[in-house]
Amino acid sequence: MADVDWVPSTQGAMGSLLCKDCSNAPEDLSEANSWRGQRPVVDSEPGKFLKQVKLFQRLPEGQMPTLVSACESKNFNAGETVIKEGDPGDAFFIVRSGEAAVVVGGRQVALLKEGDYFGENALLRDEPRSATILAKSELFTFRISRNQFEEMGLREKLDFPIRKALEIHG
Repeated sequence: MADVDWVPSTQGAMGSLLCKDCSNAPEDLSEANSWRGQRPVVDSEPGKFLKQVKLFQRLPEGQMPTLVSACESKNFNAGETVIKEGDPGDAFFIVRSGEAAVVVGGRQVALLKEGDYFGENALLRDEPRSATILAKSELFTFRISRNQFEEMGLREKLDFPIRKALEIHG
């Protein structure tokens, strides 16, 4: 195997490694499975995590490198607002670790944990955000932008259940 100079990715591959000069990369990292010409290490920690998320288990195996590359690590401090109800949606998030509250009309209606996701409704239906998401603890997420979501065809490739943030009356 040729010597390959690997460097940490600062954008896109959620901390996975990318080869600096892919002309020396092992042949099993095909250009067809890359995102924007970058070649992520599929068996990286982010790749292994995403394979365990139920939503992505339906994605064809060959699409996993593209998914890993499309994601960006985004972290939030406890109490920080991740998305705000009524705002336009520009991204979809997957919770890597920590907890987040789903708040509708000022009331908490759900708690999100590792492997949960949010923000898909705004992308699927081109609607404003239906809930506010607040970090309850230090929150580590993977973010997929609207452009990457659409370019990858995730709307068609994944089975998103119809979910609606419901206001609790009481």
